[in-house]
Amino acid sequence: MADEAGVPAAESTARSLAAGSRALLVLEVPSADDARATCSAADVDVRWVVRAPGEASGAAALAHLRRLVEADPSLLPPDARLIAVGETGAVAGARHFALSRGLEPGRVRACPYWLLDRPGKRRRAS
Repeated sequence: MADEAGVPAAESTARSLAAGSRALLVLEVPSADDARATCSAADVDVRWVVRAPGEASGAAALAHLRRLVEADPSLLPPDARLIAVGETGAVAGARHFALSRGLEPGRVRACPYWLLDRPGKRRRAS
C-alpha cells in the first residue's frame, strides 16, 4: 500500500519480484491521470485508488485495502508480507490492520515517508 510519495518504491519492489511471485499493490494518487502501467515478471495486481479532494493522503488506499481483505481474506494470508509506504498515519494504520489480521510483526514493513500536519497534533522532532 502506498500514497503517491511511495508509488516509485512500490513499483520498484514489484519489478524486483521473481516470476511466479504474486503481489497486490494498492496505490493511491490524487488524480486518475497519475495511474500508469506497472512492469514486473511477477503476477502483480495493481489497484489504483484516486483520493477525493480534501481527503487525507493514504486514507483512501488504507480503506480500499481493508475492504479488499475483508471481502477476500485470502488476499492477506498468514505467510504474506505487507509493505506500507507514505504518510505516517496511513502507514501506521496499515501496519495495525495487518497485525490485527494475524500477520507476524516481522512480515510487516512500515516505511513512513512524511507526516501530515494535523491541527492540534504535535510533530515529533527528528
